[in-house]
Amino acid sequence: MNTKNKILVAVMATTLSFTMGVNAEEVANKTAENNVSAVETKEFAFTASPEVKEKTDSTVTLTWEELPDALGYVVSYGEISVEKSNGEFEVYEKEAPDLIEGNEHTIEALVSGKTYYFAVTAIDKNAQETKFSPELEVVMDGEAPVKEEASIEENVEETKEEVKATEEIKTNNAWALEISNIKTIFNNQMEITFNKYLDNSEAAVREFKVSDKNTGEEIAVEDSRLTNNDMTVIVDLAGELKTDSEYNLTVIALNAKDGSNIEAGVEGTRSFVTPLELFTRVETDEPEAPKDEVVEPEVELNAAPAQAKNLPQTGAQEVIVLFLAMALAGLIFVRRKA
Repeated sequence: MNTKNKILVAVMATTLSFTMGVNAEEVANKTAENNVSAVETKEFAFTASPEVKEKTDSTVTLTWEELPDALGYVVSYGEISVEKSNGEFEVYEKEAPDLIEGNEHTIEALVSGKTYYFAVTAIDKNAQETKFSPELEVVMDGEAPVKEEASIEENVEETKEEVKATEEIKTNNAWALEISNIKTIFNNQMEITFNKYLDNSEAAVREFKVSDKNTGEEIAVEDSRLTNNDMTVIVDLAGELKTDSEYNLTVIALNAKDGSNIEAGVEGTRSFVTPLELFTRVETDEPEAPKDEVVEPEVELNAAPAQAKNLPQTGAQEVIVLFLAMALAGLIFVRRKA
């Protein structure tokens, strides 16, 4: 609680205690006194700025005029002038921690050679506070600390180093290696995409761990392989993922083409939720076709035209019937000739 709030609480407590023990006539008299006090408050103000009594390189002792009916005073100060700020600043940076009963106070822990601005306010028995007194400007004894300025040569070298560091960051693509997306393809297969091109050499290291976020049960990783785009890894699991469940994927080791890896700031763990339905991956002996290769259907060169499939097929019974029909037609033709 700051000084002003402490004073307000004290005044309210005193007023409450006093009021509870008086009669109606005393209350009326008190009200009249308060009205007179309110009129006097208009003139409850400082006419002059505080003065310096003593000063060193780190302390200053101030004195100021005493105001009638003042319960105490508050000293405010800072390195910025409130009076000269043209309304931009309304209060000072600091104030003395306690209410000062007399008209003298020492401020400590100031910086030698620096300029400070001081002002005082007074608080009366009704917790009314005056405006700031006229401001006092004080330059502390001693010399102000001087910031050493680097030479032109040092500034040039520092600039060169900053430019060099920036170029190295751009060249090495040195942002952190992170997981961009996790997709469950089957109940035992996942697809993990990263924000960088990954190391596709034979010596590349790719190690992952999958565990149930609720139970901590781990599902072993059976195999992992890089796809054609060099940014996505297919992970085969030895066990099965449960539907509509939350898992943690942990990247144990992984290298990017630019040299960054798990130690260089990869986002190691990412949680994901499986869909409501998962399909089982069926293992086949046939080699899997490359992802980007289109497999054309085989065409039998000696195959009959498609429309031939719709022609009636001629079997043994059909041949006999056809032969008898031709014989019967021949007999009819001979009899007519005869």
